[in-house]
Amino acid sequence: MTRATNAVASRKRKKRVLKQAKGQFGHRSKRYQQADRSVNKGLVYAYRDRRVKKREIKSLWIVRINAACRDAGMTYSRFIKGLKEAKIEINRQMLSDLAVNSPVALKKLIKIAQELVTSPGPKLKKITKIEKEEKAPKVAKEVKVSKIKKEIKAPKVEKEVKAPKVAKEKKETKEIKAKAKPKA
Repeated sequence: MTRATNAVASRKRKKRVLKQAKGQFGHRSKRYQQADRSVNKGLVYAYRDRRVKKREIKSLWIVRINAACRDAGMTYSRFIKGLKEAKIEINRQMLSDLAVNSPVALKKLIKIAQELVTSPGPKLKKITKIEKEEKAPKVAKEVKVSKIKKEIKAPKVEKEVKAPKVAKEKKETKEIKAKAKPKA
Protein backbone atom coordinates (compact mmCIF):
# COMPACT_ATOMS: atom_id res chain seq x y z
CA MET A 1 0.00 0.00 0.00
CA THR A 2 1.26 3.45 -0.78
CA ARG A 3 2.10 5.92 1.94
CA ALA A 4 -0.49 8.73 2.29
CA THR A 5 0.79 12.17 3.32
CA ASN A 6 -1.05 15.34 4.15
CA ALA A 7 1.44 17.53 2.31
CA VAL A 8 -1.03 19.53 0.23
CA ALA A 9 -3.29 20.51 3.15
CA SER A 10 -0.44 21.25 5.56
CA ARG A 11 1.39 23.35 2.98
CA LYS A 12 -1.81 25.28 2.30
CA ARG A 13 -2.34 25.88 6.03
CA LYS A 14 1.26 27.03 6.54
CA LYS A 15 1.14 29.34 3.55
CA ARG A 16 -2.07 30.91 4.84
CA VAL A 17 -0.51 31.59 8.29
CA LEU A 18 2.72 32.95 6.78
CA LYS A 19 0.71 35.22 4.50
CA GLN A 20 -1.16 36.60 7.55
CA ALA A 21 2.18 37.14 9.35
CA LYS A 22 3.61 39.12 6.43
CA GLY A 23 5.21 42.36 7.59
CA GLN A 24 6.08 41.14 11.08
CA PHE A 25 9.62 41.33 12.41
CA GLY A 26 12.20 38.56 12.06
CA HIS A 27 11.20 34.92 12.46
CA ARG A 28 7.59 35.91 13.11
CA SER A 29 7.15 36.29 9.35
CA LYS A 30 9.47 33.46 8.21
CA ARG A 31 9.00 30.42 10.49
CA TYR A 32 5.67 28.69 10.80
CA GLN A 33 5.58 28.13 14.58
CA GLN A 34 6.52 31.70 15.49
CA ALA A 35 4.22 33.05 12.78
CA ASP A 36 1.32 30.94 14.05
CA ARG A 37 1.79 32.19 17.64
CA SER A 38 2.10 35.78 16.48
CA VAL A 39 -0.96 35.62 14.21
CA ASN A 40 -3.13 34.02 16.92
CA LYS A 41 -2.09 36.59 19.49
CA GLY A 42 -2.77 39.36 16.97
CA LEU A 43 -6.28 37.99 16.39
CA VAL A 44 -6.91 37.96 20.14
CA TYR A 45 -5.83 41.60 20.39
CA ALA A 46 -8.00 42.49 17.41
CA TYR A 47 -11.07 40.89 19.02
CA ARG A 48 -10.46 42.67 22.32
CA ASP A 49 -9.69 46.02 20.78
CA ARG A 50 -12.82 46.08 18.63
CA ARG A 51 -14.69 46.36 21.92
CA VAL A 52 -12.19 48.80 23.48
CA LYS A 53 -12.57 51.03 20.42
CA LYS A 54 -16.30 51.37 21.09
CA ARG A 55 -15.59 52.36 24.72
CA GLU A 56 -13.01 54.95 23.69
CA ILE A 57 -15.31 56.50 21.10
CA LYS A 58 -18.14 56.75 23.64
CA SER A 59 -15.79 58.46 26.10
CA LEU A 60 -14.76 60.88 23.33
CA TRP A 61 -18.42 61.76 22.77
CA ILE A 62 -18.85 62.38 26.48
CA VAL A 63 -15.77 64.64 26.57
CA ARG A 64 -17.12 66.71 23.68
CA ILE A 65 -20.57 67.05 25.25
CA ASN A 66 -19.05 67.94 28.63
CA ALA A 67 -16.89 70.65 27.05
CA ALA A 68 -19.93 72.20 25.36
CA CYS A 69 -21.94 72.01 28.59
CA ARG A 70 -19.17 73.63 30.63
CA ASP A 71 -19.07 76.52 28.14
CA ALA A 72 -22.77 77.05 28.86
CA GLY A 73 -22.20 76.83 32.63
CA MET A 74 -23.53 73.35 33.29
CA THR A 75 -22.02 69.95 34.02
CA TYR A 76 -22.43 66.89 31.83
CA SER A 77 -24.29 64.86 34.45
CA ARG A 78 -26.83 67.64 35.12
CA PHE A 79 -27.31 68.07 31.37
CA ILE A 80 -28.10 64.37 30.87
CA LYS A 81 -30.42 64.41 33.89
CA GLY A 82 -32.23 67.45 32.47
CA LEU A 83 -32.65 65.75 29.10
CA LYS A 84 -34.13 62.68 30.79
CA GLU A 85 -36.55 64.82 32.79
CA ALA A 86 -37.55 66.66 29.60
CA LYS A 87 -38.04 63.23 27.97
CA ILE A 88 -35.68 64.10 25.12
CA GLU A 89 -34.13 60.92 23.78
CA ILE A 90 -30.97 61.82 21.90
CA ASN A 91 -27.99 59.51 22.12
CA ARG A 92 -24.50 60.69 22.98
CA GLN A 93 -23.26 60.29 19.42
CA MET A 94 -25.85 62.77 18.13
CA LEU A 95 -25.17 65.17 21.01
CA SER A 96 -21.42 65.14 20.33
CA ASP A 97 -22.10 65.72 16.64
CA LEU A 98 -24.26 68.73 17.60
CA ALA A 99 -21.47 70.00 19.86
CA VAL A 100 -18.97 69.91 16.99
CA ASN A 101 -21.10 70.91 13.99
CA SER A 102 -23.96 73.05 15.35
CA PRO A 103 -23.28 74.40 18.85
CA VAL A 104 -26.32 76.72 18.63
CA ALA A 105 -28.70 73.74 18.56
CA LEU A 106 -26.89 72.12 21.49
CA LYS A 107 -27.09 75.36 23.51
CA LYS A 108 -30.89 75.29 23.06
CA LEU A 109 -30.95 71.76 24.47
CA ILE A 110 -28.70 72.87 27.34
CA LYS A 111 -31.11 75.70 28.18
CA ILE A 112 -34.05 73.26 28.24
CA ALA A 113 -32.12 70.90 30.53
CA GLN A 114 -30.95 73.79 32.73
CA GLU A 115 -34.52 74.98 33.33
CA LEU A 116 -35.63 71.54 34.47
CA VAL A 117 -32.63 70.79 36.68
CA THR A 118 -32.43 74.18 38.43
CA SER A 119 -36.19 74.50 39.02
CA PRO A 120 -37.03 73.87 42.67
CA GLY A 121 -38.74 70.60 43.47
CA PRO A 122 -41.53 70.07 46.00
CA LYS A 123 -40.67 71.54 49.38
CA LEU A 124 -40.46 69.06 52.21
CA LYS A 125 -41.55 69.84 55.76
CA LYS A 126 -38.79 69.98 58.31
CA ILE A 127 -39.70 68.11 61.46
CA THR A 128 -38.30 69.92 64.48
CA LYS A 129 -40.38 68.53 67.32
CA ILE A 130 -41.35 64.98 68.07
CA GLU A 131 -45.07 64.91 68.69
CA LYS A 132 -46.73 62.81 71.36
CA GLU A 133 -48.61 60.83 68.72
CA GLU A 134 -45.34 59.57 67.31
CA LYS A 135 -44.22 58.26 70.71
CA ALA A 136 -47.38 56.22 71.24
CA PRO A 137 -46.77 53.75 68.39
CA LYS A 138 -43.23 53.12 69.65
CA VAL A 139 -44.59 52.00 73.03
CA ALA A 140 -47.14 49.82 71.30
CA LYS A 141 -44.35 48.17 69.32
CA GLU A 142 -42.45 47.43 72.54
CA VAL A 143 -45.56 45.80 74.02
CA LYS A 144 -46.02 43.69 70.90
CA VAL A 145 -42.39 42.59 71.03
CA SER A 146 -42.69 41.59 74.68
CA LYS A 147 -45.85 39.59 73.91
CA ILE A 148 -44.06 37.82 71.08
CA LYS A 149 -41.10 37.05 73.33
CA LYS A 150 -43.45 35.50 75.89
CA GLU A 151 -45.13 33.38 73.22
CA ILE A 152 -41.82 32.09 71.90
CA LYS A 153 -40.31 29.80 74.48
CA ALA A 154 -36.58 29.25 74.65
CA PRO A 155 -35.41 25.71 73.95
CA LYS A 156 -34.68 23.68 77.07
CA VAL A 157 -31.05 23.11 77.87
CA GLU A 158 -30.27 19.73 79.36
CA LYS A 159 -27.15 20.76 81.27
CA GLU A 160 -26.89 24.08 83.02
CA VAL A 161 -23.54 25.79 82.84
CA LYS A 162 -22.47 27.34 86.13
CA ALA A 163 -20.66 30.64 86.12
CA PRO A 164 -17.21 30.63 87.71
CA LYS A 165 -16.91 31.90 91.30
CA VAL A 166 -14.57 34.71 90.24
CA ALA A 167 -17.35 36.48 88.35
CA LYS A 168 -19.68 36.25 91.39
CA GLU A 169 -17.04 37.77 93.63
CA LYS A 170 -16.51 40.68 91.25
CA LYS A 171 -20.26 41.30 91.17
CA GLU A 172 -20.45 41.34 94.94
CA THR A 173 -17.56 43.82 95.23
CA LYS A 174 -19.22 46.13 92.72
CA GLU A 175 -22.49 46.02 94.67
CA ILE A 176 -20.68 46.81 97.92
CA LYS A 177 -18.86 49.77 96.32
CA ALA A 178 -22.11 51.06 94.89
CA LYS A 179 -23.79 50.96 98.31
CA ALA A 180 -20.84 52.62 100.00
CA LYS A 181 -20.86 55.66 97.67
CA PRO A 182 -22.83 58.59 99.11
CA LYS A 183 -25.67 59.84 96.96
CA ALA A 184 -25.32 63.41 95.74
